[in-house]
Amino acid sequence: MLAPRLNNAIIESMHLQKTFTGRKSIYLTPNFEEVINMAGVIKASQLSRSGEVVLWENEINGIKEYELIINGVFIMASYNHLSSELLVRNAIRPGQNTEILVGGLGMGYTVKEACAHTEVVGVDVIEIESVIIEWNRTWFKKGNNACLDDQRVKVMEDDFFSYVQNCEKTYDLIGMDIDNGPMMLVNDTNARVYRAGFFRQILSLLNHEGVFAIWSCNHDENLLQEARLVFPDCQAEEVIEEHDGRKVPYYIYFCRKK
Repeated sequence: MLAPRLNNAIIESMHLQKTFTGRKSIYLTPNFEEVINMAGVIKASQLSRSGEVVLWENEINGIKEYELIINGVFIMASYNHLSSELLVRNAIRPGQNTEILVGGLGMGYTVKEACAHTEVVGVDVIEIESVIIEWNRTWFKKGNNACLDDQRVKVMEDDFFSYVQNCEKTYDLIGMDIDNGPMMLVNDTNARVYRAGFFRQILSLLNHEGVFAIWSCNHDENLLQEARLVFPDCQAEEVIEEHDGRKVPYYIYFCRKK
């Protein structure tokens, strides 16, 4: 479904945001310090469980790039996917069969990375938005190497919190990237997945020496403390994404089960 424009309201919060005026998109940093203009077009838009989900296309240095926006808030782009890949890459143990659970499909880069490893024998993916699953099979298919067609991958349209509550399967690695992190939530109900109570549920799904990896766009001491209530061995690693001369830090919290 195509949409001619987005709402022109600016979300007044601490999000990394994007406001829209015609074909121009304006990025704001969390502190509203820097603005970058980029010409772009809306390729698709759909109302969903989370609100308005919009796909932008920009041509940058001769390359088509995609940007994913939910309720006016920038979620991710095809040009900054390193941290999505590292969510699983650094936690896969060489030579050991690995079952992976991924919470949040995004543009498919985490699943693509998982499928690149022969150690990975299964990847269960939980995505709440059917439109995101659809776009991964269409718009994002080239960039994610058609990872959803891999026989090891099983995609389920479900709420990640609910799935974890009812899951009877165990995993060697669980990667969670369903929001921007507890300091910059797109969906306020997602706050519950960054709390110790939910982390205890995750712990019960991990095999011995399993890893729970949490993606966030902020270094968050409160998140680290909450995680360490359940996973004493938990460290935050900074990932620097660089694009068009800009360096942006993201963070992955690696929690290990003893």
